[in-house]
Amino acid sequence: MTQGRYTALHEKITGQQESPVIYNIALYEVETELIRRVWLMNEIS
Repeated sequence: MTQGRYTALHEKITGQQESPVIYNIALYEVETELIRRVWLMNEIS
């Protein structure tokens, strides 16, 4: 999902030894076609 200069991604990550599934949200701030900042939020289940 993109709104203005921000893009949010919802990811399901598998294959990690510590946890079989990790759900992650990544928020990217983009400026002049370059990623300027990234925020990562995850929940291990």
